[in-house]
Amino acid sequence: MNNAKVVFLKKKNKKNKKVFLYILMGSFVAFILLNFGKILLVQNFNPVGYLEWKVFEDGVRTEGFLFKNEVPVYAEANGKVELLLTWKKVRKGDIIAKIKDNASQKIIPVKAKVNGIFVPNTDGLEFIGPDNIETINPGKILELYQPRKVEEDAVEGQPLGKIIDNLNPILLVIPELSLNYNLLEGREYRLTLNEKYNLKANFLRKNGEMALFSVNFYPDELLNQRRVTVFIKTKEYSGFWVPVSAVKQIAGKTYLYTLKNEEVVLTPVKVVLRRENNVLVEGEKVSKDELIGKKYLIRPFLVQPGDKFH
Repeated sequence: MNNAKVVFLKKKNKKNKKVFLYILMGSFVAFILLNFGKILLVQNFNPVGYLEWKVFEDGVRTEGFLFKNEVPVYAEANGKVELLLTWKKVRKGDIIAKIKDNASQKIIPVKAKVNGIFVPNTDGLEFIGPDNIETINPGKILELYQPRKVEEDAVEGQPLGKIIDNLNPILLVIPELSLNYNLLEGREYRLTLNEKYNLKANFLRKNGEMALFSVNFYPDELLNQRRVTVFIKTKEYSGFWVPVSAVKQIAGKTYLYTLKNEEVVLTPVKVVLRRENNVLVEGEKVSKDELIGKKYLIRPFLVQPGDKFH
């Protein structure tokens, strides 16, 4: 009888060991599956981006007119005109055009009266220049502005074009500028004209609703421009442009989840600008150069600092 009890206990112990072994193996498999599942979730639900430096500009968008010292060139007879030195630098006395007189059939030369660049068009504003611009009603500028190209047939007394002084500053006039920004007289501002030409200009003054800027250095292409679109840059923001979802608040501080050697790192940042679903941030302790091109998590999900991310 005692021998039977011993055999029964041995069988029971063996059964318990098997159950314990199965539980241990099951727990190990579950642990592996859970970790593998977490890795899959982390990899699939954490898109990665690269930090890129962006610059945003705030300012005033408006329209303006460019004025130079301009001398109209008039036809001295009726007849067919031949323009010779268009868009060329000319000196006083150079022959810039020829007219075949309808009456005498003679060729009449048209000479430059001043030095400058001969431009073969007019717009009705040639009489306005830096010396008298402030005596002109701003509304009059819009009223008189009528661009016109030179025709083949010249009419005596009518303009064939104009000679523009290309050595002195251009005056930018904005007829109606409602200043929500405090522009300072004498300060240099960065302007963009026609969304193409980036220039520096000195703000001279504001006379009523008319604002005046002096442009000292400019490309020759602007000599053919009168009416232009203007962007006056008053403020510049720069930083890393990221989705709002990438920025996390932890214990009152702002962080990005960045990757260093494929390991998740909390990088402290400060928000410079918010626009809709994005923010502009810069490193609070890490320099711009260290962060440019660095990987970051666009929507951090189930990750902690120190996690490996492959």
